[in-house]
Amino acid sequence: VTPTRLAQTTVADAAGIAIAPINRPKVQGADTDTESARRTFETVYNHVKQYYVDRLPGEKAMSYGAIRAMISSLNDPNCYFLEPE
Repeated sequence: VTPTRLAQTTVADAAGIAIAPINRPKVQGADTDTESARRTFETVYNHVKQYYVDRLPGEKAMSYGAIRAMISSLNDPNCYFLEPE
């Protein structure tokens, strides 16, 4: 019997501030799509940072833009991202 591996996840409030870590069981093979998507995101992000010819917005603006796009893709009018003040 293999012990259950745990993946640590951070719970964030609406302002995007981490408020508590939680542990959840990690099912072997279940994160394949998630890991692939994360690697694709990191690859594109790094290419943009390295090769984009104009001045980039700040890290916060790029991160918040990515978060807004992710929330927007849910097509749920009740889900939104509030930037911290």
